[in-house]
Amino acid sequence: MPYVPTIAVHPGALGAALFHDVLRVAGTGMFLPYDKDQRWAATKDETVLLDHIEHTSARTLTPTLRNRGSGTLTVYVYGPGAEEAAGLAAQLAAGHHTSTARVITFHAPEETPPADTAVTRVQMKSFARPRHEDQPGPIRAVAALPEPVRDTFAAFADRLTSDGFTFLHSQMQTGAVGPVLAATAGGRVMGAIGPMETMSDHAGATRLLPQ
Repeated sequence: MPYVPTIAVHPGALGAALFHDVLRVAGTGMFLPYDKDQRWAATKDETVLLDHIEHTSARTLTPTLRNRGSGTLTVYVYGPGAEEAAGLAAQLAAGHHTSTARVITFHAPEETPPADTAVTRVQMKSFARPRHEDQPGPIRAVAALPEPVRDTFAAFADRLTSDGFTFLHSQMQTGAVGPVLAATAGGRVMGAIGPMETMSDHAGATRLLPQ
């Protein structure tokens, strides 16, 4: 899965124009029209540090700064050069007084990442089947549940505050988010996922946003 600095994209949407768009809004706090982060924030809090990009025919190092909390300095590595990126990240983190410096590199599924690194695997799925509004099953939109069952969502969310469900519940109450799906048992909500919202990507394709 290609990850352009500050924004994740589908492989089909990757192109030089996308990188140009990201650099064009760097430092402005503006969101690109297809940036999922605009769902929860008024301004973009991660920006590319344009003056510190290192680009050669062999590799590209692109640093970004996130101001949330005590700050995070990230260097995205395209090509070899993880060690150089680590030095750049430490240097820029000290200059910007951030508490966290990290390096992000990219590996194909068949590649073995370096030892002692944190690894994130991203599963991508294309939805090709037609949508069935009345498909039977135990999963229902929270808004469509009987009121006594729907009212148990608050207690369910409180138990999962660290996973973001309390925040999600507050957004649901304002009507600001799309449908949330829930599994129920014994008249109570036992599991949930959402909001199930979509947004057009850079290539104009419809994508399901992270829940």
